[in-house]
Amino acid sequence: MSGSSAKGTCRWMSHELIIYDDARLTKASDIWAFGCVLVEVLSGRMPFFELETNAQFVMSLFASGLATLDKVVSRNPLAQAVGSAGASILGVGDKPSVSDQQYDDLVHYFRYSSTAYAIIIPGPDLLPLSPNGAKLVLKLFDLITDTHGYIARDDKRKEIIVAFRGSVSPANFITDLAAALVDWETKAPSVASPSGVKVHFGFQAAWRTVAETAVAGVTTEATLYPDYSIVICGHSLGGALAVIASATLQATLPTRQVIRPWISLLDPRVGNAAFATWVNSLIDGSKSFRVVHSNDGVPTMVPEMFGFAHQGTEYWALSPHSPAATRICVEPGKLEDPKGSKKIFPSTGINPAHLMASPPRIPAYRWPDTLIL
Repeated sequence: MSGSSAKGTCRWMSHELIIYDDARLTKASDIWAFGCVLVEVLSGRMPFFELETNAQFVMSLFASGLATLDKVVSRNPLAQAVGSAGASILGVGDKPSVSDQQYDDLVHYFRYSSTAYAIIIPGPDLLPLSPNGAKLVLKLFDLITDTHGYIARDDKRKEIIVAFRGSVSPANFITDLAAALVDWETKAPSVASPSGVKVHFGFQAAWRTVAETAVAGVTTEATLYPDYSIVICGHSLGGALAVIASATLQATLPTRQVIRPWISLLDPRVGNAAFATWVNSLIDGSKSFRVVHSNDGVPTMVPEMFGFAHQGTEYWALSPHSPAATRICVEPGKLEDPKGSKKIFPSTGINPAHLMASPPRIPAYRWPDTLIL
């Protein structure tokens, strides 16, 4: 496929090949096309079957709300039935599933976390100019801790997005392993916490290296666009940074309910019970959630016995990925639902479930609309 000057048949083509005149066929676009074939074989329907004509499909690429490939699979009745059966086996059959809209939001915001992996070293060409279709506002990076992220703005959805990258380097893994609980740092930026709040030393140290830049950047954007929501997301280590960033930004901007959802994907525990309670008091549980993929071991890698606790609402994404297989795990009066993923103990660490949920770690000039959840 990549050896031909013709780009291909539109429904099976990677979307950037249709949108951009200068886009070229690559191995990545070949993989996309092959994935479309697999989707058709597994579902019995051609990609984006809900769009009757090719003209409708092409026009929808330039409009909001384009259906993604995961919908072809996840909305399949067989996938829904398998997901429901799996949830019952794991003891969460009585837990509610996410709605189609919530599921679509998870996929949408995960793309921002995916794009953050394109940042390898500071530079003008390593981050897509339009991450997930939004406008790149500011890069966040620190060379010593190798902390990376960015701020973007989506004018269609009226959102300011902050996304952080997960672990890819020795410096990142040193950050992960520095798991001592320490007092919440009130400097850089100056945000006071309730008494007794403690956080993971490594995560807090990494956040402090980009905190002033991030808070200043978000505050500027929030001032210029006062009706925009703020979304903070990240995967793995990036998810942990997203948790600390969300607390900092909500405390910095207390007169506005600016945090829409913050989404921490497959992140470890970040602080103690006092920290988790504080974060939950700052940001309503319906607007803050963390996603756990299958039997991923990273969310339980930092154990409760060391004094750590999770915050936010757990969305346990079982396989095959679908709204029916993504269960909302909440137990009233408890920070973590005993029926949720915390029962996967002892932790299996960085396992296939964690890696398969990880986005591709390759730089790209334009990040295509890919299936990443």
